Amino acid sequence: MIQVPGMAQTAGMLTVFVLMMLWHPDVMRRAQAELDTVVGRERLPTLVDEDNLPYTAAIVRELLRLWPIAPLGLPRSTCEGPAELTRTCFTQGATIMMNLWAMGRNPLEFPDPDAFRPERFLDDESGTNFSQKTKMQKPFAFGFGRRVCPGRSVAMRTLFIDIACMLWALDIHSLEDEHGKPVLPSRTACVDDGLVTRLTPLDRTPVPFKCSIRPRSPDVRDVVEAAKQGMNV
Repeated sequence: MIQVPGMAQTAGMLTVFVLMMLWHPDVMRRAQAELDTVVGRERLPTLVDEDNLPYTAAIVRELLRLWPIAPLGLPRSTCEGPAELTRTCFTQGATIMMNLWAMGRNPLEFPDPDAFRPERFLDDESGTNFSQKTKMQKPFAFGFGRRVCPGRSVAMRTLFIDIACMLWALDIHSLEDEHGKPVLPSRTACVDDGLVTRLTPLDRTPVPFKCSIRPRSPDVRDVVEAAKQGMNV
């Protein structure tokens, strides 16, 4: 099967999203409240709504920070050398790996780095807008400089609309054991494809897990079908 570059990474990030909603139902409820206020229940969210859904958009950034699918990025090679950076000497042709996983967990930049807190990207706890710092910085999960991922904008918008539609339409809950207690999947266990893979040097996704995903209301199917018919016009 031929894979479109980025398709596997997007699917991996949506898996991480579902996992985080199981562990953080408060985040799911807050985003759903935002969607219900801005979008309502008579239509699906669209990309036009993005500027008015700061908390939902912040979820995308927090996912990319906490669990980059390619935590070591793409390898780079120095075209000149030798050069010294932070007391490390790089020769010409040296291979450079970017530890995106560690960058996203830098406590100086992201206090309480292991916590899933989308509001860290907003101007205050009320979540009215992106902070000025967030506006100036692009998610580093897509790389840096002239070799930044050319599909970054498409990926960000795809993740936003996928997550917004899932939150609008669905409730995501953990399964329960025989005593009615929630059974949460591992928050950290993951599957590594290895250092050399189809698309990236280290695709990292959660291990398979089970959960309950149900429509939020009986009319969800009708709204989705209406949206599909509208796209076919």
